[in-house]
Amino acid sequence: MAGVLFIVSATTPGIYTYLKLTSKSEDAVILDRRKVDRRRSHQGVTPERRNGERRHRHVMTDLQKYGWALVRR
Repeated sequence: MAGVLFIVSATTPGIYTYLKLTSKSEDAVILDRRKVDRRRSHQGVTPERRNGERRHRHVMTDLQKYGWALVRR
């Protein structure tokens, strides 16, 4: 499935509504519901079993600066 994923900050609901109404059917628009970092402890973390990072791009900078981020699927 080709397309893009729009992630919209919860602080900009107007952008979410606009993108939801104007995006193509193969594009997805989701609202970022994260409030805080999930790992609150500063202790060492056990090594991952996976070989690499699942996320290809860190989107927090774009969400804070623009209110939305774009990720290719």
